[in-house]
Amino acid sequence: AHRTLDEGIAARSLARQLTAIKRYHRWLLREGRRNDDPTLTVDAPRLPKPLPKTLSEAEVEALLNAPDTETSHGLRDRAMLEALYAAGFRVSELVDLPVAAVSLTDGVVRVMGKGRKERLVPLGEEAREWIARYAKASRPAQLKGKGCEALFVTQRGGAMPRQMFW
Repeated sequence: AHRTLDEGIAARSLARQLTAIKRYHRWLLREGRRNDDPTLTVDAPRLPKPLPKTLSEAEVEALLNAPDTETSHGLRDRAMLEALYAAGFRVSELVDLPVAAVSLTDGVVRVMGKGRKERLVPLGEEAREWIARYAKASRPAQLKGKGCEALFVTQRGGAMPRQMFW
């Protein structure tokens, strides 16, 4: 379902062509071959924002079941995936989540989101159970006596960076 112009060119194709022409004219200016840039007044076409890709129920189930929960890092990974799925966290919110922000008894998490805006997010029962298992059985082993405010930690006992989650 592409938006097309009267000439039959898709908006995305037109935008790509226009970018090439604009860069060419910038190069001409830089090289001193032109004194003006006629493309400055040309607006790019509005491109539709693509919808985010979603996973099927079977794919979500397979993803949640992928970590080996018999290992400490597998248990952590399962708890992270369950929390991500249940609460709809951004990855950065999940890895920055401090222990103090999670109330398993109330089933809520206090999240600091974009723009330093704070919100309360409910956690489902399944996610709470996995986080509780991780916090009791896996997290202390990964901390190895170190102190860390982050709920989800690496095997070295530090806060998990976003890249490591991926």
